[in-house]
Amino acid sequence: MVATRELEAWFLGAKESLRGVRGIKPGANAPPDPESVRGAKERLSRNMERGRSYFEVDDQPAFAATFDLAAARTRCPSFQFLCDELRRLLAEIAVA
Repeated sequence: MVATRELEAWFLGAKESLRGVRGIKPGANAPPDPESVRGAKERLSRNMERGRSYFEVDDQPAFAATFDLAAARTRCPSFQFLCDELRRLLAEIAVA
């Protein structure tokens, strides 16, 4: 399993932690079911200050470095799955 639709759905799931980062509006809130959003990139753009829009090459690294992992795990089942699998793989490596 990978991001259900777009990697950016994980950013939507932790949007409160991105407030003020690269133009995300101070009052931006996560949608109830971020992974069901079609057009997550466009949704991020709509949550940015006037004159800004989401641009993967510039914004994705900053958002990835900042977003709240716990919020994304709680709201995005595919992100929780990724975390669980990484934890499992790291445990296997540690035992080997």
